[in-house]
Amino acid sequence: LGATSRSLPARMPGAGGDGALAKRLSRSMSALTSSFPPLSGFLALPGSPNATKKLAGPVESQKKQQRKVFEDVSQLKSQVHKALEVPVYNVMNYYSTVGVYQAIARSQAFDWAILGMIFLNTIWIAVDVEFNDADILLEAPVSFQVMEHAFCVVFVLEWIVRFGAFERKYNCLRDSPFLFDSFLVLMSVLETWVMSAIILASASGSKSPVGNTGLLRLFKLIRICRMARVGRLLR
Repeated sequence: LGATSRSLPARMPGAGGDGALAKRLSRSMSALTSSFPPLSGFLALPGSPNATKKLAGPVESQKKQQRKVFEDVSQLKSQVHKALEVPVYNVMNYYSTVGVYQAIARSQAFDWAILGMIFLNTIWIAVDVEFNDADILLEAPVSFQVMEHAFCVVFVLEWIVRFGAFERKYNCLRDSPFLFDSFLVLMSVLETWVMSAIILASASGSKSPVGNTGLLRLFKLIRICRMARVGRLLR
């Protein structure tokens, strides 16, 4: 630095002397920075392109890092909200998108028709308990037998439609209302058709085709189970 300063000429008055001095000083600094690169940051003149880049670089990187941190926080919040959201269960999500069964099962008219049948069946059960003294369906009056068979047909058809609407049939095991309805339909079929067929097959010509008290108790148990269908109205 001392040798360089001695080599510089004395400052000359006037604009020409200032311009020559600035050029010589700039050349000397360029030589120093090329020989010692670490000094480039200290010897950069204010307003020069190198000084501007040196100052702008850290500021821009800091802004990018800050913006990146805030983006990560907002993304983290959205992920937390998605994790806390509980999806609303809808059995129709398991239904197929094509076919007759799924179209019927999705219709509002079908739901209202089934609810109406359940309401009528509930009233009929009360009528049956009050006015039907027969132990089995085969000994009941014809009107009671016809109504029991009609309700059984309706609920079996409803079960077939709902089961056929599932795209993958094993998904019906995930739907607890469908499993509950399946149990009720099974009880109705056992009482109305299966047990009647067994009684007719084992009839021996006596006044009452049923002589086994255990079978009569089974009939009464099935009739009690039919009252569980009222739960569908509450559901």
